[in-house]
Amino acid sequence: TLFRSDPNRYVQFITKYESGTDTRIRVTTLKHLARDKTDFPALAKDFDQLAATVLIARMAVHKTDSTPLFDVLRWLDRTTIRLVSRFGTYQKDQPQTLQLPRELSLFPAFMYHLRRSACLQIFNSSPDETTILRILLVKAPCDDGVLMVQPALYSYSMNAAPSAVQLDISAVLPDNVLVMDTFYDVVVYDGETIAAWKEMGYDKDPAYAHFAEFLVAPNAHAEALVANRYPTPKFFQVKKKDPNARIFLNRINPSRTHNSAAPQPGQQQQGEAVLTDDVSLAMFVDHLKKLAVQQQ
Repeated sequence: TLFRSDPNRYVQFITKYESGTDTRIRVTTLKHLARDKTDFPALAKDFDQLAATVLIARMAVHKTDSTPLFDVLRWLDRTTIRLVSRFGTYQKDQPQTLQLPRELSLFPAFMYHLRRSACLQIFNSSPDETTILRILLVKAPCDDGVLMVQPALYSYSMNAAPSAVQLDISAVLPDNVLVMDTFYDVVVYDGETIAAWKEMGYDKDPAYAHFAEFLVAPNAHAEALVANRYPTPKFFQVKKKDPNARIFLNRINPSRTHNSAAPQPGQQQQGEAVLTDDVSLAMFVDHLKKLAVQQQ
């Protein structure tokens, strides 16, 4: 029952911890408006999709202790479908009409990358490595946790300023260098043209000093990421068809695969193709929309 004299309600978090020989208590009080009926648009305005992503990731990791991974992924899918169905606006059974509030717009992509992350997928990881990755996620602050779920990708090109780019295979171009930060790993991926020029020794030829200068920035970026983080991430410098290139390709959205249609004559293919049977982010979102608009 709401108190009419005060329309707010309060939640207190009491944290007890030790500092040296002292025992301390920290109390955090949160206030929010109470309503007789749930107002979902108002709730959406206060939704923090970054914090929610880390929370869901930690819950999923906790479930892996007692639940098969297949069931954990199904729980993750059901949670995402319910959230999108509850807060999205749409006409029933018409997926093309679904729209999410700006505060939830990135959440489906985070869930897509969480399903493929090393925190849940154990293929090609030892039990010890998987355990360490999951412990780090549970203890990490929000920003680091989001990075573990969805790596950051930066593009360096001789024709454009460095910039953050989408975690998509279309970002892989022959004449750029990509720096991927997964928190656990830092990967520098050389495009085909860049790798070929390095093999021919252009980066050591004084006549191509501008090329050597170009390579400094992505390498310095990667070195700074490695040097300023604890625990220290692994560092890889790779190119197409390198064995360790799988670390890079496993985390990127395979929007173009070997099964995709080839470009029409006269059209230029954007990005490389990934040899995988994984669904792309676009296919994941399309299927999510179909299921979300069927919910009652």
